[in-house]
Amino acid sequence: MRTSLKYPSINTKLKAMYSNKLSIDEFSELIKQPDSERALLYLKSIKEDFKSLPEDADRIEIETQLDKNLIKDIQKIERLLSDNSKYYLKIFLSKYEIRCIKSVFRKIYSRSILDEELDNVGIWTNSIFKEINGINNVTDFEEFLNLIKKTPYYKIFMPYIGKDIKDINIFQIENQLDIIYFKTMMKISIDKKNLVLKDNIGTQIDLENIVWIYRTKKYYHFSEEEIRKTIVDYFYKISKEDIIKLINSSDYNEFEKVLSNTVYKKLVTGNEKKLEQMVSIYLYEKDKKIFRRNMFDVNFIYAYIDIVDAENNDITNIIEGIRFNLKREEILQKLVVKII
Repeated sequence: MRTSLKYPSINTKLKAMYSNKLSIDEFSELIKQPDSERALLYLKSIKEDFKSLPEDADRIEIETQLDKNLIKDIQKIERLLSDNSKYYLKIFLSKYEIRCIKSVFRKIYSRSILDEELDNVGIWTNSIFKEINGINNVTDFEEFLNLIKKTPYYKIFMPYIGKDIKDINIFQIENQLDIIYFKTMMKISIDKKNLVLKDNIGTQIDLENIVWIYRTKKYYHFSEEEIRKTIVDYFYKISKEDIIKLINSSDYNEFEKVLSNTVYKKLVTGNEKKLEQMVSIYLYEKDKKIFRRNMFDVNFIYAYIDIVDAENNDITNIIEGIRFNLKREEILQKLVVKII
């Protein structure tokens, strides 16, 4: 059974909001700009939300502005929801809270310059995740732990209290944080008999497992047993047997042969550099299908937020690609939007 919204007109409102985002033609025009300054000028000339950006904005400033735009959308959505729907939206949004926690932990872990600003984290915690407000200003592991003490993520870090932060495997920490989100969302989908959400989260888990296996084999050289411990112990449209085959694959050709015999054969391109882009495209297109339907439930909202977030990432990748003089083809390989 679907979770009904208090105001069915939200469907119309979200579609109107989405019509104000960049169109395919505007994405196409953006990628044609000769340098990052003119790319930013173009954005500022077509969308009110970008007018406050400086003409020489760097990546962090761009990402921060895009996050501000998304948060503004989320706050508009919240005003249309019943208290019950707001509760479930908050759980869905916890993936952004996890993203904030990851960003701060990476900064501490890498011992970055302590006055480095995490503006994009600050705007999320000031507006949405007030329980961890100020986390962007912490300077050491102890302060970090104190700030997340009342969150469900604290237990992930408890085994490392009193230890040197460098003894922590950051990949495993981030993996465990994501698992909390996936398991929570899957439980909600089952409890609420929300088949659309179950399908979306189940697919995300499958694809995350595929990417995690690839990364651990490629960059971390984990043993087969270590890899099995890092994946989410839930198998939706890919069998446990095929997951084990992926773990045991000797090279990327063998990895893709296994994938080609699963429902996720669309990910197979013969180019391992494109795997993560293909995963992002797969999820983006799935969300677009949900958004195109006239659905009056939370799934429509979740799809809208995911779509906007993915397109925001494309905007950043286009401008940064132009800034670093990447060829058009190289930039296109980082995008989910199909630019003509």
